Amino acid sequence: MGFADHLNSGEFIKIVEIQPPKGVDLTKFLGHAEAIRGRVHAILVPELETSIMRLSSLAASKVLKEQGFEAIHHTPCGHKNRIALQSELLGAYVMGIETVWITRGDPPNIGDHPDAKEVFDLETNDLLAAAKRLQEGYDLSGNDLDGAPTFTVGSTFSAGASGHVLDLEVLEVEKKIRLGVDFFITTPVFDLEHFSGVMEKIRPFKVPVIASVMILKSVGMARYINKHIDGVTVPDDVIRRMMKEPDKQKASIEITASLIKGFEDLCQGVCIVPIGWEDRVPQVLDACGY
Repeated sequence: MGFADHLNSGEFIKIVEIQPPKGVDLTKFLGHAEAIRGRVHAILVPELETSIMRLSSLAASKVLKEQGFEAIHHTPCGHKNRIALQSELLGAYVMGIETVWITRGDPPNIGDHPDAKEVFDLETNDLLAAAKRLQEGYDLSGNDLDGAPTFTVGSTFSAGASGHVLDLEVLEVEKKIRLGVDFFITTPVFDLEHFSGVMEKIRPFKVPVIASVMILKSVGMARYINKHIDGVTVPDDVIRRMMKEPDKQKASIEITASLIKGFEDLCQGVCIVPIGWEDRVPQVLDACGY
């Protein structure tokens, strides 16, 4: 079964994000993938996350496909113009990568090449429209394609929004669905009660929602998230639990597993974001009983 088949089956989807290397040695990257072989439905390969220069998502996704994994190629808008982005999507399809995750991406000034020029020739919805056009057999200029790709297209929405901002987010979700989005991976979620309220507004669209969860490494990381990452909040009770537990790694795994099990009643899946703790992912899956 491909990723689209799993989505359509209604089963609870498990995705793990694995960063490609900053270089060409794939030993650790493939080792992390092998450690979860058969336990997850797909591996999401982020593209230039936080604008850190790394091996491209396209290349790493192709290697995963060759090794028998289901790969999700990340296509952000920030670093390429509309010509290159459309070409990249066509290239992904030719390489056998049919699931793509389209987001805005990060500005280069926050990464390790702060003097790089940002592009953002297209915004997220523009790129979603481009992917839709390609699948209809045309490019953004209206030119015919010699053969059209078929994608399972994902995007994102802010799971931390509330009030009027949440209402705007719901409208944005509706727009993205009209542009051909087949599934959503949310921003990181730590508050199940708040997420339940968000899902009440999103569920009527009947589109698969996959909740993203970061593996918290420390109390310091939790406080940094609360201070610096808009729309993501680690509740006080989670921070207190981290503070009281002498074995921080054990607490981290238990907190992550508890969140994941909570998602089973709220949405159609989870995307585990290890933030450098890829080697802990098997323990998280064990704690969930997956």
